[in-house]
Amino acid sequence: MKCDFNMKTPDEQPSPLVDSTEMAAILQCSTRTVQNLRRRGVIPAIKVMSSNRFQPEEVIKALTVEAEVKQE
Repeated sequence: MKCDFNMKTPDEQPSPLVDSTEMAAILQCSTRTVQNLRRRGVIPAIKVMSSNRFQPEEVIKALTVEAEVKQE
C-alpha cells in the first residue's frame, strides 16, 4: 500500500514556534506588546495547551501588511 501524505521537503518546513518572550526578542519589543498585538488580532498565534506560540515568519509578514495598510 502506497501512502502519500504530501510530505514537505526540508526547505518547505514551517518556521519553529516560539513563545512570547522569544518573539519579543526577535521584534525588539516587550512581551506585553507582543501579547497586545496578538489580542488585537494584528499578529497570528497558535494556542498550545494554555499558552500561545508564534511563527516568526508569519508574525513579520502580518506586521509588514499592517504597516503597509497604515501608510495608505
